[in-house]
Amino acid sequence: MIHEFDTEFVTSRKLTTTSSPDTLFVLPHRSRTGHGMMDRVSPSHREVVGAFVVRARRVQAHSLVRDPAVLSDLARERFDVHLRPDGTSRIRHRLPPDEEVFESLAARVRPLLLGDESVYHFKVTKALKRLLDTSPAPDVEQYRDELKELREAWKTTTTGENYGLVQWRGTEVSDTLSPVSNVLLAEAWMYIDLVHVDPDQRRCDALDYPMRQRYLAAVCYYCRIAELVVRTLRYMEKLRDAGVVVLDATDWERDVVVGSEIVEEGIIRVAPAGTEATAADFGEQPREVWRDLTAVEALRQDPATRLRVILSRADGTPVAAYEAAVLPRPADAEDRQSADVLITGGVVCRLRFPVADGQPDPPSMELVNATESNEAHLALCRFQLQAGEAHTLSFFGEHDDQPHLTFTTTDLTAEDTEQLRVVIDTLEDVLAIEALTGRSLGRPTTIGDQERILLRVARRLHEGRVVELARSIGPRIDPRGELPSDDHAVLIRNEPQTMTLAGVEIPVPAFVVWHPRASTRNLGPAPDHGPEARRFDIAAPQGERFLAWAPDICMIPPDEITQHVQPWELFGIDQRTCPL
Repeated sequence: MIHEFDTEFVTSRKLTTTSSPDTLFVLPHRSRTGHGMMDRVSPSHREVVGAFVVRARRVQAHSLVRDPAVLSDLARERFDVHLRPDGTSRIRHRLPPDEEVFESLAARVRPLLLGDESVYHFKVTKALKRLLDTSPAPDVEQYRDELKELREAWKTTTTGENYGLVQWRGTEVSDTLSPVSNVLLAEAWMYIDLVHVDPDQRRCDALDYPMRQRYLAAVCYYCRIAELVVRTLRYMEKLRDAGVVVLDATDWERDVVVGSEIVEEGIIRVAPAGTEATAADFGEQPREVWRDLTAVEALRQDPATRLRVILSRADGTPVAAYEAAVLPRPADAEDRQSADVLITGGVVCRLRFPVADGQPDPPSMELVNATESNEAHLALCRFQLQAGEAHTLSFFGEHDDQPHLTFTTTDLTAEDTEQLRVVIDTLEDVLAIEALTGRSLGRPTTIGDQERILLRVARRLHEGRVVELARSIGPRIDPRGELPSDDHAVLIRNEPQTMTLAGVEIPVPAFVVWHPRASTRNLGPAPDHGPEARRFDIAAPQGERFLAWAPDICMIPPDEITQHVQPWELFGIDQRTCPL
């Protein structure tokens, strides 16, 4: 028999660009969320309306639309007339302050006027009618009249035969001049003056009118369309808020404008010019021909900056070696020279060359962190651990056999070593969870053994591993006091949650806790929970632990779970004897 419990566990997109004749930069894929491609053949009514919401929000975000008063003024065919005594007149039309800005608005509303587009206004209002027809909302009828008015407004605006004031100079008069509606003049501006050159037969007559007349008509027409777009969007918001029409929430939330800059986070990799990238090169382990473009790698493009940094033991055997780059720093107020040597992952050796009484003193060195990121802190801790194992730290030219500078490193105490290893374990876990979840978790602080274990368990769960957990679970309460007396299999389900470990909010996926032979221990009555209630805990057999894994992530077959248990591998914690 298996006892199950529901409980809470407590305790690349590709970017390729050429920057120089011999360097290729690649930004690997990053996960993205949002709509997939809609069915262009036959989108559903809900998809049509959802696509309109996205486009309408983009129109609404335009600078000419954000101020309704300005938009309304441009959408009305208004002009000032000054009549002179001699019988002539001066006519002044008010236009958008920037023709290019208006062109962008016209481009944003254009899909709503094209019959082949899924967001063509007639298709949108038709889809809205169908959604109202099928809506289970009891008050749906009150919204039909407004939809009818919207459909009529779209029809009148896009097919009207209004004719505006036409003016031309004597030299512009054509013998074939025939009346052309404002809508046709506006469409002719779009097709002839903006996005195309050659007019179709329907718009040929508009060529008899000067460009300024087509532009005047376009300003009024497309601003009216923009007003209708916003009006229709407001109607859809009312349907949404009333629960009459339900759309995908991302239609109302997804980005519709870019802004003044684009900032992308990722890794840049470089390879010799002419290197053909394969699909594998955009994964976690590209071919060796690709190198991550770090600050060190970028500086080393200049041969004069190249150094080698070697950490060696007292017997001369190497502990570690790095390709580094030197970056001279400006002299300070006392004319002392210094330089930064960039080693790895944000680790910097700052060299100082002091001068006393006109004579140089021995140089000094200190390790500094170039940034405050978890990656840089981890690199620094690893380097400090290596430096503690080494006896000397030497700086070589790229092809030199003898060092330019050598420093004797400082020995680490046992306590220093332990602290560094604990910090390294913690940072590795946090960075692994950040990479697996796509979330920035922040900088961890001090951490105890129990938190270290839970943090490593959370990491293993995100990695899809099976991991040992606690020796017992509880105490718990059974209000009926019915506790099994024999050993039994236990499966405890846990919902996704967040734990605060080392001062960082750590996300934990949904996971199960299981053991095939657990025992229930009666811990006595729990009168606060009822007359029959008992307190109990569940324990694994002596020397064993419960196993945990995330079913949504772990791909191991259930009958092989016990064969794939991943150890904690935490410094200073013996998993076999740890009482936690």
